[in-house]
Amino acid sequence: MKRRLGVQDVKTNDPTGMGFFPNWAWSWPLNRRVMYNRASADLAGNPWDPTRVAIKWDATQAKWVGDVPDYPATMKPYTEDPTAWLPFIMTGEGVGRLFSNSMVDGPFPEHYEPMEAPVKNPLHPTQSESPVAFIYTGGSGNFANVKDSFGTAADYPYVATSYRLTEHEHYVTQHVPLLAGLQPKPFVEIPEELANQKGIKSGDRVRVRSKRGKIEVLALVTKRLGPSTIDGKQ
Repeated sequence: MKRRLGVQDVKTNDPTGMGFFPNWAWSWPLNRRVMYNRASADLAGNPWDPTRVAIKWDATQAKWVGDVPDYPATMKPYTEDPTAWLPFIMTGEGVGRLFSNSMVDGPFPEHYEPMEAPVKNPLHPTQSESPVAFIYTGGSGNFANVKDSFGTAADYPYVATSYRLTEHEHYVTQHVPLLAGLQPKPFVEIPEELANQKGIKSGDRVRVRSKRGKIEVLALVTKRLGPSTIDGKQ
């Protein structure tokens, strides 16, 4: 995306020095770069971190300056107007919370490891995964023994994750030929370390499998992902 003003000077395009670049493309919502940025300043409108200013109250201009405020632009800080909104606009009381009081298992949520996690749950090792999770196997819909439906870290030692692609967005992924042409095939990113260990190069066809199935996709060897050491194991 080209800068809308056509100016290539960094200071002009990023006057805050925070990497906002407000004239580079557009950011939802309202071209705001940091959501809920009012919480980055105290009740008087002064940034909690003066070296990294998202927004701040400018009394001379009588408005918030910096990023597009997630707050009425000319609403005075609470210290000047007690009827003003408090900084944390997404909580009912307007202040930050250490925990939520709306959860059944609160005040802090219970932690469960994902199915097939390579580590035990440190909070209660004898029950790593959620005991109320519905294990669906095939078309039967029956609850199944986890050991029968899922693999173990000993047999499947690699952890996978997923992410969104710029070219893919909901239903238009299949209905806009240009987007489908830009990302026509599935692929798997593999850290260089694992690729070297397995003798895999970018463009090779590889098989990704679990106990429930397998798929052949193209490999993309990358530096973006690196090996993780979990519970002393890489």
